[in-house]
Amino acid sequence: MILNDFSDSGYEFINYTHCDLDNHIEILHLRNSLPIRQWMIDHNIITLENHLKFIEKLKSRTDRFYFAVSFEKKIIASINISKETDFIWERGIFVSPSYSGTGHTTVIENIFNRHLKALGVISLTAKVINDNIRSLKYHEKMGYIMQSQDDKFTYFKLDLK
Repeated sequence: MILNDFSDSGYEFINYTHCDLDNHIEILHLRNSLPIRQWMIDHNIITLENHLKFIEKLKSRTDRFYFAVSFEKKIIASINISKETDFIWERGIFVSPSYSGTGHTTVIENIFNRHLKALGVISLTAKVINDNIRSLKYHEKMGYIMQSQDDKFTYFKLDLK
């Protein structure tokens, strides 16, 4: 599967491999902010140098896609997928704290899922840190079904019908 840049309903999804340096700095600023970073598997601050090395590796991969999401010409979110099987992909997402609770996350995910479904993706999975109550509730609201839970994560699955 190849997933390239696309626009829909005023949102622009820009593949990280197509972003300019200013976009990468915006993405990194969001990802490294404490309200987002605290819920990441890796809580450490990522340097620009390491971020750019990661992007270089993404350029040769077809099993992992990362998108900066812009609204009104401002990067407000990031969404990514990583291949589990041909038809099942794990999804990750974060939205700027400035846009949290405004409905943007739901719209972004619905647009993204519509595009994935058109490309033949059948299901998405997600793992959420158990203490991230807001994210747990969000996934349930979006129709994800809890599959299992361990001491650190809750694992969800969403069928794209």
